[in-house]
Amino acid sequence: MITLTDDLIRNAFDKLGIDEKFFPFFDKEIRESLNQSWLSLPEDEDATEEDIEEENRELSIILDIASKRTIIFATEIEKGHSETWANSYAEQALDEEEFNIVFYAYNSIDDREQRDKELDIHVNSLSDEILFRDRYKKLFHEFEFDLHEKALEYCELYHQCIKGGKSEIYSHAFADKMNSYHGNRHFNHVAEIYADAYEQAIKNGMDDEQAYQFGSFFIYISDEDSWFTSIIHFLNEYHEDWQKELYLYLALKDYKHYRKNDMPELEVDELKKELYQIKSFDDNDRIPPFDFPDEVDDTRRHKKRTSSRDELLDMMFDRDEDFNDDDDGIGGILSK
Repeated sequence: MITLTDDLIRNAFDKLGIDEKFFPFFDKEIRESLNQSWLSLPEDEDATEEDIEEENRELSIILDIASKRTIIFATEIEKGHSETWANSYAEQALDEEEFNIVFYAYNSIDDREQRDKELDIHVNSLSDEILFRDRYKKLFHEFEFDLHEKALEYCELYHQCIKGGKSEIYSHAFADKMNSYHGNRHFNHVAEIYADAYEQAIKNGMDDEQAYQFGSFFIYISDEDSWFTSIIHFLNEYHEDWQKELYLYLALKDYKHYRKNDMPELEVDELKKELYQIKSFDDNDRIPPFDFPDEVDDTRRHKKRTSSRDELLDMMFDRDEDFNDDDDGIGGILSK
């Protein structure tokens, strides 16, 4: 049987080729693991050759894990992290998903300001791009999994939209919505509907939350294919001219996308009539606000998805498509 001696620990550490200052961490990792292992039990005098081989395998595993954790710990320290962060990060890195690793390291820091500094160090080590860094931190604070992958995905989609001539507002909205669908191109049209609405909302003075609700309303209508039956609910909340114009534009765009041809003139006329016959609601006429889901999952056109954020909270307490529109835009539709 291999005996764990000081010399053996020293030789194993030297093979890592890292700074001597990390030896205490390595030594501690090995001895703590050994104390928690069945190897710490009194030696069995009747141990067979197979027992000895098993003990040697267990010791090799302990040395291997300690080596990997020490390298991770050293890497985090060299990035500029505190020992508290680095220790937690190294402890979780071999077994946990990315979000959990960062989450535990972040929350191992007592001081809130220091926590955020540590998170900045982590994010800055991943990319020089401001867009990526901001997105990564946003996803982290929203309890999203696959942080690195989703942040990269968001940036890729954002830049594709910009390259296709879209505004920064539209590009953000489209990439943001696609991010929630894990970049699945099946949802491109839904994200375009949302981005069109979000962009117009921001340009017309709505804040981010209002624009989000406005865009989500249109996703719901598209999902339900209820452009005619939802007019009364829409006008109860939104009755400015630009909002009606957008409603008509998106209804025609949605119709053409799914049916592969233009909406018949009679239906267009009927839609316009319904939209413009009511100027506004008096207090006595106003119906209760329309209550649609915070996150719309399609029951008619799209595949269901689950929320990884909900799962976390329960536990803890080819995208190269061209994004240029071929339509005439809002103004072009209304002028026909």
